[in-house]
Amino acid sequence: MHNSYQPTAATPIAMGAARGRFTVAPAFAMASRRGMANKRRGVEGMGSVSAHEGLEVEAAGARPVCVRRRIAAILIAAPALLVPIIVGLAIYWARQSFQQSPAAIAAGSRTISRAISEPGIADIFAPTISLAAVLLAVAILRIILLLRAAIEAGFAPGSRSRWTAMVALVLAGIAEACGIAGMVALSWLSQRDLHIGASYLFFFGQASAILSSGVLSRMLLQSRAGVDNRGWAKSGLSPRLTLLRSRTAPGIAVAALVFWILYLVRAELDRTPDWLERIFSGLEIALIVSFLLYLATFSVELFRSQQGCDPDVTRRRG
Repeated sequence: MHNSYQPTAATPIAMGAARGRFTVAPAFAMASRRGMANKRRGVEGMGSVSAHEGLEVEAAGARPVCVRRRIAAILIAAPALLVPIIVGLAIYWARQSFQQSPAAIAAGSRTISRAISEPGIADIFAPTISLAAVLLAVAILRIILLLRAAIEAGFAPGSRSRWTAMVALVLAGIAEACGIAGMVALSWLSQRDLHIGASYLFFFGQASAILSSGVLSRMLLQSRAGVDNRGWAKSGLSPRLTLLRSRTAPGIAVAALVFWILYLVRAELDRTPDWLERIFSGLEIALIVSFLLYLATFSVELFRSQQGCDPDVTRRRG
């Protein structure tokens, strides 16, 4: 018998088919929306990770630059600190070696100038001082550049004050060059007249350079850099150290003048009293050390101006 049964709309099969058509489509649409949402979250997550990794890469790249700048700053500031140490040790060794030699009793002089005239001492002292002079010349060059930047930051272009400050800087540079030349010459020349001439060149050159630097420091304190802190930041100078140099420079210059007067008095005497010899020789060493320590005060500013890196920024990025 032929089966002519066809499901009608009222039968369960027809109703199930109808339900199937209406329930599968919404389920597929929901699954599609969930898939798209997951993809969006995945893309956003990838973006977040990439941004974080980018910051880490940037911080990692900043650290080597900061380290290189610090190393360069140390190398630039080191000569200003090494010169007083080298010269101080050389003077101490030369004087102690001379005092222990029989020539000291016969000479009757305690000055470092007399000590380094001995051949055995001069053979070591002269090369050592020459090395210190090279380091000093390097430090002076960097200090001149530092002070020139301070002048440019502290005085208006074309102003009379700026011109006067530049003249003081040039005079200080010339006087310092004379001082360095005398420093080398007096350590090598043992002939009396040449040695005395080199000593004059050294002491007066250094004293004049420091006095000119002190005048320039006073001018910088009275310039707009003294009121506007941005002027100090641009130049790299320290207001406190600049104030210290402006106050100590005249004292060093006066001490050099007293030393010269004592030298003239001592030269006129047939026999120098022991107390005068002690004062004169002690003032000689004190002046040499004060010259070099004055210049060593620039080492902090040389380091700060060349370092140019804020470690806090790198630390926050890391």
